[in-house]
Amino acid sequence: MIQNQRLLSQAEHRALWMQTAAEVSRAASSILNLDALLPQVVELICERFDLYYAGIFLVDEAGRNAVLKAGSGEAGFRMLEARHSLAIGDSSMIGSSIANLEPRIALDVGEEAVRFDNPLLPETRTELALPLVSRGVPVGAMTIQSTVESAFTEEDIAILQTMADQLATGIQNARLFEDVQRSLEEVETAHRQYLREGWADFVRQADPSRAIAFEFTPSTEVSPVEPIETPELRRALSEGQTLTVRAHGADTPGGEGASSLVAPISLRGEPIGAFTLEDPDTPREWSEDDIALVETVSSQVAMALESARLFQQTRAEAGRRALINEVMQAAASSLDVDSLLHRAGEAISRRLGLPSALYAIDPLLGGLRPVAMHDSAADDVRIPMDIEIDRAMDPALINVVETRGTHLVDVASSQLGEPFVTL
Repeated sequence: MIQNQRLLSQAEHRALWMQTAAEVSRAASSILNLDALLPQVVELICERFDLYYAGIFLVDEAGRNAVLKAGSGEAGFRMLEARHSLAIGDSSMIGSSIANLEPRIALDVGEEAVRFDNPLLPETRTELALPLVSRGVPVGAMTIQSTVESAFTEEDIAILQTMADQLATGIQNARLFEDVQRSLEEVETAHRQYLREGWADFVRQADPSRAIAFEFTPSTEVSPVEPIETPELRRALSEGQTLTVRAHGADTPGGEGASSLVAPISLRGEPIGAFTLEDPDTPREWSEDDIALVETVSSQVAMALESARLFQQTRAEAGRRALINEVMQAAASSLDVDSLLHRAGEAISRRLGLPSALYAIDPLLGGLRPVAMHDSAADDVRIPMDIEIDRAMDPALINVVETRGTHLVDVASSQLGEPFVTL
């Protein structure tokens, strides 16, 4: 009878340990936040096994110390506040288990020479230090302490080590997840910066005669208007959220008594424009469905605008490459400098739709000699034989040659009677 009771007790003990190990394994595989995973594991172990203390150490970036990241009870709280750590090596059970990749056990702590005597845990009689190893690499160690001498059997230690291995894999997975999240955030930040710079360049380089603001009314349909900027519009763009505006101008998070609605047009959280919807006749109460519809339309418009900008950017880049290719072909087929510059100027004016003038350095004259001039239709413009550009006539143009750098030169050709591109 006594033998049966002892066997039953052992079976229940083994079942409890196996169940706890399974729960730790599930937590390690499902929780990808170390700040949530590690405290949950130590509390679970202490509660199920009725232990005095449990703590988890992780190896620091330098690989020299094991830093406490989770600890049970008041002692754990105080050690975490003190940023408790132990050197990796044979000076402590935790340090030794990490250095040697094997568990250390003190069935009677008074006889363990390398054990760290912690004044916050004076009642410890048995301590077990288990290495946390993932793919052969130590990531930390777990300490388990009891007030009972010889509290752990060899079977208990084997179960706990299996649990520690599963926890180590979970820790490594959580770190990999954090690395991926960090990389995604960096990519997102870079993409937002790209969008911000791309749209800033697009607006800056846009034709001033083209409208960038439009108005739609049932009577006039779509028509260009002068851009306006209101406090509500600035706030919607800065906060990246839809605002409703009351008739007297005060914004409200709901829609009650509001007559207008301002919604940002955003790409990956980066504002590139805005919608303003107004009901000028009567105050309107904007419903959640109204706001959701406007935000959906805003998202679709943002993607359409970005596609149009990228198409225009690609077309412009293709034009630049075609121009470079045409000039290179002219260079390959021309036998002298004047012929090369003439064909290059013709290609530039035709591609850009702008008049151009190309000069050659004349060492004998000590200045620049115009070689080819073309109007905006790429037609030749006659060059008087006595034209010579010197420093007194155009210092900026001479400076381009001397510095071998690109400068913005605003000159007016007496032959063309209008500004022209100078290369």
